[in-house]
Amino acid sequence: ALTRSNSSSKMNSLFKSRSLFRISQSLKSVAFFSSNPTEASLTEKLKTGLAASHVSVIDRSGGCGSMFDIEVVSDQFKGKSRVQQHKLVTGLLREEAKQVHGFTIKTKVE
Repeated sequence: ALTRSNSSSKMNSLFKSRSLFRISQSLKSVAFFSSNPTEASLTEKLKTGLAASHVSVIDRSGGCGSMFDIEVVSDQFKGKSRVQQHKLVTGLLREEAKQVHGFTIKTKVE
């Protein structure tokens, strides 16, 4: 038999789970329609554009795509200064850079 407190507790639990589901669905739709770049899109662009052996892109903005930590290892950096290496990276991400707050870039020669 359900007591009033058990019934109320189950209703609260059901309400919370439905509310969380709605919030979850709303967040998914916002992320889907976001024009900001994603970790995957930046990673792919850097891997192909620099023939990189390693690329790590981490969204440091909490998922909104406004700040990224980027690490790239590529032979194309050989003989280039750090500034030249970073210019190669930012040159590839010129369009994406218009939509974000910033990048933290680390480059290495393979």
